[in-house]
Amino acid sequence: MNYKSEVKILDDKGRISISKELRDSLQFEKGAVLKLQIKDGNLLIRKVGILDHEGNSDKEIMNNIQNAFNALSKKEKLRIAKQIISMIEGVD
Repeated sequence: MNYKSEVKILDDKGRISISKELRDSLQFEKGAVLKLQIKDGNLLIRKVGILDHEGNSDKEIMNNIQNAFNALSKKEKLRIAKQIISMIEGVD
């Protein structure tokens, strides 16, 4: 198992920065949806799909989808919108 570690300082807005090396290792791209959990006093961060909806209500799922969509560039939003329209038009 390859072990990597970083020490970070929390800024005044509660943010930390993940280095490019760690992001690349974990395949965290811009706009990736990350789930933060606390377990045994530790913060766990993992990449999830926008539909990682374990125990979430429909409203929470929709909020997750909207947040992920809003994080995308305009070009990506348009690409996804076109795919969704194509899927809808293909439904009998």
